[in-house]
Amino acid sequence: MIEVGYTLTRRFTLIALSLYLPSLIVLTIGYGTLFVRVQQLEVRLAVSLTTLLVLYTFFNQTSSSLPQTAYVKMVDAWFFFCTILLFCIIMAHIYVERMNTSPVEPLGQRGNGAWQTAATHKRRRMLPETFLTVLRTYVCPAVVTLFFIVYGSIMFA
Repeated sequence: MIEVGYTLTRRFTLIALSLYLPSLIVLTIGYGTLFVRVQQLEVRLAVSLTTLLVLYTFFNQTSSSLPQTAYVKMVDAWFFFCTILLFCIIMAHIYVERMNTSPVEPLGQRGNGAWQTAATHKRRRMLPETFLTVLRTYVCPAVVTLFFIVYGSIMFA
């Protein structure tokens, strides 16, 4: 009697180098747009939209090479997260631009029956920068860390 045994393993290095590393680089570039000055909306939006399009193209290419299944694969969850995060970054840029273009009355002008002080004027100017600082320092890293913990625990369980 002859006994044959098979050992099935995943090729993590190939998957990591061809799938996760490029998408992490694209995601990092999209995240980097949160560090661009508030006044440069065109740069922030152009880079963010380009990273989203590159990621979507990469997702389509990867999905077409995988077998069709009726359930969501871990790769799909990865790309959905990356796409949603880049979309949220783009929405944050649009929100910051909207905050930046809201009318600010010049100092000393009457608005709603009250004089605008220098502190109020400075506070309204600092809102977009503060929003981006909180987003890039606390919100994005916390969301990404939480996703990596959940994703890693499911994938390597």
